[in-house]
Amino acid sequence: MPGHQIWNSDVETRNMTPTTTLEPALLALIHGKLRLFYDLTEQATRAPKQVEFARHREQQYRQKLESMTQQLQELRRKAKDKQIELGSRETQVKKMQLQQDGAANNREYALLGDAVKAIIAANDVMGVELFELLEQVDAEVLREKQATEVLAKAVVETNSTFEQTAETVQRLEREIKVVDGELRDLFAKIPGDLHAELQRKRPALREKTVAPVDDGACSSCWQIITPQMRSALTLKQLFLCPGCGALLFMPPS
Repeated sequence: MPGHQIWNSDVETRNMTPTTTLEPALLALIHGKLRLFYDLTEQATRAPKQVEFARHREQQYRQKLESMTQQLQELRRKAKDKQIELGSRETQVKKMQLQQDGAANNREYALLGDAVKAIIAANDVMGVELFELLEQVDAEVLREKQATEVLAKAVVETNSTFEQTAETVQRLEREIKVVDGELRDLFAKIPGDLHAELQRKRPALREKTVAPVDDGACSSCWQIITPQMRSALTLKQLFLCPGCGALLFMPPS
């Protein structure tokens, strides 16, 4: 039985070297396995990115918590300083009141009294400021607690994502290995020279290395095929797309 001929994209004439007949069903199977192989490969590539995203999110929560903790420490320091200063002023008031009781004359008594009133007034203002600071401290303590809980959940989610992703990648790698073996067996049925050329093009064409004709065009690059090419493909002749070099076939009916 005469073999079919390869229609090369680089020339307009037929290569008259006989080739093994390849049924469209076989090429369709190869096309499907290629799509499956690269889909699994993409999934295996994307899976670790989920762990990266989870770790990045966890790090953001951790940095936010650290910032809150620093802010809380600063508020507590300010509150402590005001408490110390307020205590010192109150001690000063008591001391001046004792001095006032022992004043030598009315003028000294009045001066000490005015000074005491001024310090007490300042203490009242400082007391309000201290109260507001303590309220801020209480609010920040609550926010820090909430941020701590959020971070704890994020850590759990990161660990869970890591474990699930590891299992997913292992499963995908097993499936990829199986499909890759099936593809090697299928590609082995393609004639030697054409087989080598397709393997050379495969890294660039990927799942479109073998492509069906769709609506009169190559489904890999969408270049329109001529009626002569269509007739050749209908007769199961091998044909490389003039545009991208994919091995074309007519989808089995």
